[in-house]
Amino acid sequence: MAALKRKQNWPLGVEKGKRVLMQTSSGQLQMLGYCVGGYFYTPDIGVDKWEIWKLSDLTSVPPLESV
Repeated sequence: MAALKRKQNWPLGVEKGKRVLMQTSSGQLQMLGYCVGGYFYTPDIGVDKWEIWKLSDLTSVPPLESV
């Protein structure tokens, strides 16, 4: 599974909300980023560039259990 687009600019006029931790459906890749509409933006290589993922391809990371 791969990002829809890479090295994209942040969408104009959209505020960055709360950061969330998401993972691919296999759980092999976890990413910290922002949800915007039906997409997930996570930092990409480069200055202020973003990878864009479809939210439907990702799941939220379950919280760690405290002992």
